[in-house]
Amino acid sequence: MVQRFATARKGQPQPQHGVQTLGVASLMPGCGARGTVVDPGSGVLPIFDGPSVLRGTVGASASIIGVEPVLVSGLGIVVGTSGDGGPLPPGVEATVVRQLSLRSGTLGMDIFNETRFEGESPESFLRRPDVSVVVILGLIAPGAPEGSNFDVLAFSLNNEDLSGGNLWQTDLRLGRPTVQGGPTTRLVGFAQGPVYTNPFASGPRANNSQGRIIGGGTMTNPLELAIRLNVPSPRRTRAIASMINTRFGESPLDRGDIASGRLAGQSDAATSLITVSIPWSYKDRSEDFLRLVAHINPDAQGREELFAGRYIRALREEPGSADRIAWALEALGPVVINGSTTISTLYDAPEVAPRMAALRVGARLGDPNAERPLIAMARDSSNVDQQLEALKLLGELGTGAMVDATLRDLATSETVSVRVAAYEAMARREGLRELRAVIESQPVPPGVDRVGVLRDWNEIATKGFRGSLVQGLRRDVMPSGFIVDRVPLGDPLIFLRQQGQAGLVLFGPELSIEPGAVLRLSDDLVLARPEVGDPMHDPEGLDVRVRYRHQPADFVVTVPNAPSRLHEFIEFLATRPTLEDPLSGLGMGFGDIVSVVSELQQSGAIKAQWQVERNILREGVNRRARSATADRPELEGEDDSQIDPLQTFIERSIRGEIEDSTEETGLATPIEPEG
Repeated sequence: MVQRFATARKGQPQPQHGVQTLGVASLMPGCGARGTVVDPGSGVLPIFDGPSVLRGTVGASASIIGVEPVLVSGLGIVVGTSGDGGPLPPGVEATVVRQLSLRSGTLGMDIFNETRFEGESPESFLRRPDVSVVVILGLIAPGAPEGSNFDVLAFSLNNEDLSGGNLWQTDLRLGRPTVQGGPTTRLVGFAQGPVYTNPFASGPRANNSQGRIIGGGTMTNPLELAIRLNVPSPRRTRAIASMINTRFGESPLDRGDIASGRLAGQSDAATSLITVSIPWSYKDRSEDFLRLVAHINPDAQGREELFAGRYIRALREEPGSADRIAWALEALGPVVINGSTTISTLYDAPEVAPRMAALRVGARLGDPNAERPLIAMARDSSNVDQQLEALKLLGELGTGAMVDATLRDLATSETVSVRVAAYEAMARREGLRELRAVIESQPVPPGVDRVGVLRDWNEIATKGFRGSLVQGLRRDVMPSGFIVDRVPLGDPLIFLRQQGQAGLVLFGPELSIEPGAVLRLSDDLVLARPEVGDPMHDPEGLDVRVRYRHQPADFVVTVPNAPSRLHEFIEFLATRPTLEDPLSGLGMGFGDIVSVVSELQQSGAIKAQWQVERNILREGVNRRARSATADRPELEGEDDSQIDPLQTFIERSIRGEIEDSTEETGLATPIEPEG
């Protein structure tokens, strides 16, 4: 890790400072005010409709600018596909050719030197059947900081099959993509990585021309947030900025202050603005951070215990406003669990809303007193929704053995959603343990590129920990980057993670391909394991015979002794063969591996239940992409023939005329609630 700090990463766009106005949210959910920006000369005051105890909070007296998820896009290239190719919409080829030229700084043919495409011109390269031009669409969270990662969707413009492909690094800009000559919007990041196509789509909706790059987007040029006071006040502007910095500005990974206030505009039309950056510690929870900021009360600075007492009394007396008051309590910080009046007095409140709100605050602030009531709630199977909430909070609670034992017990539950929630809490605790240890021991040296460092450190929290089978969770990172987690608890279950971080979770006893199993996937993959008693049967499990046709090179390899243990077999499928060891693996992509494992399970060659994580990315991109027509009024009320063909394609895709779905096979299970 220390060696990674030695040199700065080059070639990354540097952050641009200043306010980027992406839209004014009158209020985030739970803020309790309308937040309308008021002309200070109009004499009209905003109406606050929240509980009276929250008067004076940021959400009651200001608007927060830039709190909506933002659509980003780009035109990219996927290589390694196996379709037939096809014509591109007008203007797209010229745009992508120009991007290829800019990538190498030349208009010549040497951009492909020392690659398998050597000798190709940009134009002939784009017409290859193993090359696809794609539209990339993604959503970035409000205020997403540099180094944060997100999923993106890929829509092919000239190929019917993206499976097995890999997206070259593609610039991502605000809004929907345009061709050369169109408007150029702000560059905010890039996307790259293997394309995952839905292996469960079937029937008329099956469409491998659409895929996803899980965790493939990286933010390099953040969009700052801003708070705009309804009534300008230099004193209050400074107070809000000071309160935010006091509450959140503790991480050595944050560059400068989290908040900075100023008075903008002429004296007769001045506007109080506080620019805000998402703290590193909240980079994956930006919505939580925004809710906390909206519930900060600058009048509480230096009087936090007094306000904690007020809020705790209000939480008991006004259960209908429990969610709003809970955010205000959490915004006060550790004084809520360490002061003379603590939130723990409500952990056994008779009403559900105040009790759950109090436990949420306590868990997020690390109160060890929240451990026992949360464990009791997690073990109470009479209310699954409360069980899931309690498990999620236990994952955030940094305490010890009793929590670990509870999570291990509930990972054996007969309710699949409870098992998965227990596993996710276990994984979060393991990752955070190691991440905290690294942050404490390795502060970021001055001058080191923060994008690279944050990306590396995020790997530790999400992928780098190993865990232990004895403790209940073991993580292995496969050669192509996806994860396989083993949870040796409960009945056999295979859980597919297909967003945020690609992976498979194997619950229960060690899974193996059954003796006598035979599986044929067209002519490209055939595998079989001998029966017990057959001379070829190996008690150690190294006896699976695999015949595989590599594409697009079209050569066949036969491996006589692949491993039968499922986690080892998955690693074998993912490992790329080498000249020195051509039988070491098959080099398959994640989507193809998922298809193989699914077929093994459905055929009975693997004895386990199967569940798939719900896909919510597509829903969010659809909503934001549809709303983006407001930025292109020419798309409204026009015939398809009159619209830019690229935009026509995007419109058809987001309307669902071409759509993939896990629901066609009945395999998709909403393991987690949407949101």
